Amino acid sequence: MENIKGKIVILSVFVLLFMPLNVFASENSNAVSGKLGIYLPHGGEDSYNAIKSGMGFTVCFEHYMNKNTSVMAKAGYLKWGTTEEDEYMSNIPLMAGLKYYLNSGSSVYPYLAADIGLNMWSWMERGEQEYSHQDLGFGLGAGMEIPLSNNNMNLDLSGKYSIISWPSEWCGESFKNIEIGFGIKYALK
Repeated sequence: MENIKGKIVILSVFVLLFMPLNVFASENSNAVSGKLGIYLPHGGEDSYNAIKSGMGFTVCFEHYMNKNTSVMAKAGYLKWGTTEEDEYMSNIPLMAGLKYYLNSGSSVYPYLAADIGLNMWSWMERGEQEYSHQDLGFGLGAGMEIPLSNNNMNLDLSGKYSIISWPSEWCGESFKNIEIGFGIKYALK
């Protein structure tokens, strides 16, 4: 039963990720970005103490539906250390989301964002995979884009709070994470 549930979740995430790319596709209204992030686990359970801060990167395709709203498809690789020397935890997120720009008339573009999708977790010990799991997660965030050159390239600074369901034997019922990110976004023409 769990295997069927996992396949349904994976199929649903891919539909969410790629449907916006086809439905809303139009000329001169897309962007790609790369972002580096620092990831800080946040929670009250004792087992959170075993997880240290992490780092990672994400890539994002963004399509503008109008001047204030865009849809996003994101993928990445994130890695957290633990208190044990030869253990770490990693996540490959596949997310779909929305971004709303608060002020499109200024030289700085503040925004609010939300995403939902699939998180593929691995827990490694001594170089071998001990556990793996796929789980749903969502995030809420805010940020700002600062133009760097002729409105084709922006510096993207952001913060996000994520909640991801995962196996309760890892760290309670969900993994809560604070992301501090910075990256470059390039408008496609």
